[in-house]
Amino acid sequence: MKKKLLTAALASAMVLGSISPAFADDDARVRRIAGSNRVNTSVEVSKAAYTRADVAIIANGMQFADALSGGPLALSLKAPVLLVTGNLSSEVKNELRAKGVKEVIILGGSAAVSRGVEEELKREYRVKRVQGENRYETSKKILEEKEARTGRKVEARKIGYVSGENFADALSAAAYVGEDGALLLVNPYKNQSTLGVVFGGTAALPRVSGAVKRFAGDNRYDTARLVAMEMDDDDDDDYAVLVSGMNFPDALSAISIAGRYKAPILLTGGRYLHKDTLKYFLAEDDLDEVVIVGGEGVISKAVMNEVLSAARGNHTGNPGNLPAPAPAPSPSPSPSPSPSGERLSAINARKMVTDRFGGIIEKIEYTYDETNPLYKGEALKKGYKVVFEINARTKTFVKWDIGNDNKWDEFASQLSSFKTMNQAAAAVISRSGQSNTFVQKIDFKPDGNETIYQGEAFNRGVKYSFEYYAKSGTFKKWDRSTGDETWAKQYYNVR
Repeated sequence: MKKKLLTAALASAMVLGSISPAFADDDARVRRIAGSNRVNTSVEVSKAAYTRADVAIIANGMQFADALSGGPLALSLKAPVLLVTGNLSSEVKNELRAKGVKEVIILGGSAAVSRGVEEELKREYRVKRVQGENRYETSKKILEEKEARTGRKVEARKIGYVSGENFADALSAAAYVGEDGALLLVNPYKNQSTLGVVFGGTAALPRVSGAVKRFAGDNRYDTARLVAMEMDDDDDDDYAVLVSGMNFPDALSAISIAGRYKAPILLTGGRYLHKDTLKYFLAEDDLDEVVIVGGEGVISKAVMNEVLSAARGNHTGNPGNLPAPAPAPSPSPSPSPSPSGERLSAINARKMVTDRFGGIIEKIEYTYDETNPLYKGEALKKGYKVVFEINARTKTFVKWDIGNDNKWDEFASQLSSFKTMNQAAAAVISRSGQSNTFVQKIDFKPDGNETIYQGEAFNRGVKYSFEYYAKSGTFKKWDRSTGDETWAKQYYNVR
């Protein structure tokens, strides 16, 4: 079976619309499509996916929820997904005209896409805004809009359920449900019953029941691999889309390419092809075309070369085609984002650490700094300890120091009976009664039956100090103090 791999590594690019020359080996050609930023990447993807379009989707490029929820709607309408980060860019305006668009659908409220943008669009197009009170309600409204436009109900088994706190699983889910399905965002801290398909393990969606199927790998990359394997068929032409598993902005428009080629969406790290994604490519045969959409700033040339090596059958089977990679370098300084820009969530920061290291997190704390906000902490596994720092703006590791440590042996035999750190954090958020409560720090304190998680959490005007028994899942301490404005000043844009 001939396989064609469309690798859409959607990333901030350095050369607008650049295309690299094909490899000399006809069995593995490579070309690259790139935009100079997330907005222009969406424009370049639109150009690659469609020649004409009656309808276009406009979504906020600074947040993932609405754009990803709208993916199946966009596919059903053959509509490109174009992004805005404030004003309507000239590149987006030109693309709308070039496609011959007659109608624009705006996803999200005026906080996501401004009234000014809406009024500007109305001068040339019919405009409809689809919005709910929050990201979860907006995803339901998008489903209703799709049903109204297609004139048929989406079957329950074709509805995908993904965490509203995490973009990664939603990427592969959108490709899986395709133009006939829909995506609903789920609040991971509320009970949800469904007859559809769940994407993500119990750490991401612990309270969803009744699903006909759940894709749950060891991590986000493995989950995407499982979805891609399920999507494989016996067609002569098979494609795949590869996007960053660490940064969502340039991946938001990937659904247009995936939909055109009925392709799965796979995830990778920026410097090396993730080991679980590598498994997928090594299992495929006769790859003869690789198309990278995006620049080397987030998806490196090394990743491209690894995909080619796998396609040609000469990959070592080790990520990077090398021994263990060196820690990622500190990112270059960049301009401070607007105060409303979302930071890496606490649950995703914890997931980044366990995906890379395994073991458990012993402690993690978010330190506020508008220009350099960090998650700092330590993680343990048998024989080792890592001290880490993650930049919450760039969503990259800026420190990764591994050393020998035997503390793991003191509690490893009891781990299976303990609640996880994610479960402890979820319990804190649930008890606070507010889904946007931010668990600013949490420490794991092993001590037999007295093993606890302790830390602090914040919401508007409130601070919580807690101790939570790891074994029984009950609170030993719960102190609530009012009049604290830390959340409003420092934690309003993290979860």
